[in-house]
Amino acid sequence: MCHQSCRSISRLFIAALFLPGVAFAGELTIEVRGLRDDAGFLRIAVYGAEEDFLNPTRMLAGVMLNLRVIEKQNGTVTVTLGAVRPGRYAVSTYHDENGDGQLDTNALGIPTEARGFSRAAKGRFGPPSFADASFPVGDEPVRERLTIEY
Repeated sequence: MCHQSCRSISRLFIAALFLPGVAFAGELTIEVRGLRDDAGFLRIAVYGAEEDFLNPTRMLAGVMLNLRVIEKQNGTVTVTLGAVRPGRYAVSTYHDENGDGQLDTNALGIPTEARGFSRAAKGRFGPPSFADASFPVGDEPVRERLTIEY
């Protein structure tokens, strides 16, 4: 079950439904698997363009879920964001275990908190590209599964 943090994102997508002349597809559902505990927050970001990918100020939608109150099944959280325009999208997520609002990294800039990307994309010497993480959305509902890697 999704609480207050999901409601605002749902309102964002619902408001977008009323834009004139815009065609929408089915709902976009994101399933995040592999969460090991209830500490902190799960942060999910949706991107719609290569030049915006992984820039937190350029995401199309963002969700922050308090893992102590959000419903989970066997370490899996499912969030339905709503209807989106047909196109290509990429999703990134991370488990903000200490709740400080940022993806923590070590001295070399390597993330120390668990993260995951759509299409199980992996980068070489850095994060994956938008092309590797992106998936198409047409006129049918889409369920994208991500696995958090600790």
